[in-house]
Amino acid sequence: MAKTNLPQDDTGQFPRPEYMYRSSMNQSYTGEKRNSLTWAVYDENVDLTMTDGVVPEYGLNRITETMTGHTFEMDDTPGNERILIKHNSGAGIELCADGSICISALKNKIECTGGDQTVIITGNGNIHYKGNLDFKVDGEFNIDCLDFNLNVRNDKNETVGGDEVKANYGGITQTVKGSVSSFVTENVATTVLGSSYNSVKKDYTMNTEGNVNMPTKGNFFATSADIMNLASDNLTLSANNMTVQGGAGTIGGTGMLISAKGAVFEEGVTAPTFHGSLNGKSKFAEKADEAGSAPLGPGSGGGTYTGTPTPTIAKPTAEKVTTYLTRSAGGIKKVTVDHEASIKNYIDRTADYDGIF
Repeated sequence: MAKTNLPQDDTGQFPRPEYMYRSSMNQSYTGEKRNSLTWAVYDENVDLTMTDGVVPEYGLNRITETMTGHTFEMDDTPGNERILIKHNSGAGIELCADGSICISALKNKIECTGGDQTVIITGNGNIHYKGNLDFKVDGEFNIDCLDFNLNVRNDKNETVGGDEVKANYGGITQTVKGSVSSFVTENVATTVLGSSYNSVKKDYTMNTEGNVNMPTKGNFFATSADIMNLASDNLTLSANNMTVQGGAGTIGGTGMLISAKGAVFEEGVTAPTFHGSLNGKSKFAEKADEAGSAPLGPGSGGGTYTGTPTPTIAKPTAEKVTTYLTRSAGGIKKVTVDHEASIKNYIDRTADYDGIF
C-alpha cells in the first residue's frame, strides 16, 4: 500500500475496533478499563485477587501502549497506586498498591544468578508445582526448621551414597501397613537404655550362621503353650539350684550317666547289677539259702552271678558347679549397660545443665 500524507494510518491497523468513532486516547488513561496481568494457572490455595483494584482516574494515570499491545503503566489513582509492565500476551510484572509484586509468566521462567542469592520472607510461603520438581545441589543441602512435615502420596525412593547420621531427641513412631525389609551387608549394633518390646502376631524366625549370645543380668523366661524343642550336638545345663520335672516323658539315653543324691521311683527299676547295700527284703537274704531253688553266689552250684562294673562318673559337685558358673566361658556372664549413665547423659544433657538443655 502506498503511503500518503493524509492524516490516516496507511497500514490499516489503526484505529483498532474498540477505538472506532471515538477519541484515540487510551481507555486505561481515561478510566474506561483497567489493565491486569493474565495468569497461566490458578490454584485454590493461592489468592490472585490482590491485583484487582479500582479503575484508574482520568489524569492520574500515565500509560504507554505499543501498536501490538505492550503496556507500561504508572497509576497514581488513590487506592490503585501501582506500576505495570505487561506483554501483549498478558505476562508481566505488577507493583501493587500495597507494595506487593506479582509476576506472571505464561510460558517458561528462567533465573540466573552469577553470585549469591538470598530470599527473606517474613510471612508464609506456598509453592505449588503441577509438574515435576528437580533439585540438584552440587554442595551441601541444609534445612533448619521448627517442624518438618512430609506427605508422600505414592512411592518414596531414597539413596544415600555415604554415611547417614540421625539424631533424634524425642520419640519415633512408625506405622507401616505392609511389609518391612532391611538388608545390611555388615554389622548392626543397637543400644537401648530403656526397655525393648517386640510383639509378633504370627511366626517369628531368627536364623544365624554364627554364634548367638543372650546374657542377662535379670530373670530369663522362655515359655511355650504348645511345643518347645531344644536340639544341639552338645548341650549343657548348669545351675546352683535346678528343677527338672514333667508329667510324662523320658530322661536318659544309652550313653548317658546319672549322678544324684537320691532317687524315688513309682514303678520297678531294671539294671544288670546293683552296687551297694539294699534295704527291705535283702535283710533276710540269709533265708534264701534255705530255699533249694534260690540262686546262690559263685561256686555254690545253685546259680550264676555276672558282675557289671560301675561306670566312672565325674560327679558335678556343688563346688564344681559354682566354679563352672562363675569362672568358665559357659558360665553366667556379668552384664552392665551404660555404666553410671555416661551414654545417656552424653545424649541427654538435662542432668548436666539442671534441666535447661
